[in-house]
Amino acid sequence: MKKTFFLLLTCSLLLAAACTSEDDMTPSTEDAHSTLRCKINGEDWEPKGGDLFTSKPYRLEYYDYDGFFVFDASNTTSDSALRGTIMLSLTNTELGVNRIKDIEDIWYISNSDNISECKYYEELNSQVDNEITIIEIDTINYFIKAEFNFSVINNCQDTINVTEGYFDLNYRF
Repeated sequence: MKKTFFLLLTCSLLLAAACTSEDDMTPSTEDAHSTLRCKINGEDWEPKGGDLFTSKPYRLEYYDYDGFFVFDASNTTSDSALRGTIMLSLTNTELGVNRIKDIEDIWYISNSDNISECKYYEELNSQVDNEITIIEIDTINYFIKAEFNFSVINNCQDTINVTEGYFDLNYRF
């Protein structure tokens, strides 16, 4: 009888401890840091869809030891001219304003253009400030908050202006 009582008491305590875990009550930091938006040529844009490897339509990686930062986001489901992919990458990223100086750091691919040579926006528009402003880098909870804007031109001399960009996202490392 004592063995049965001790076994029941032990099981009850273990079950009670598992049910009252604080981890179950706190929101996921991944859910807390999932904001991304901007305007493309004055129209609201946000990532939609996903890719083969993830259900998220964006990716953010950051490596603290060298400040390497890469970010991309896609809208693959919209029927409008806003279908496309944005990509930013920088080295030596730091808090504050980071100038985008080279087209290799940034690009935009339009998924709505029928002419293939007009699909890739691979030239920086030097008439505007192309930059990303890092507001916060949290290396404990793994998220970055930033604002960005840039302008790129394709081979057909069409311009894409990305303005009022903002993200608060968890990153991978």
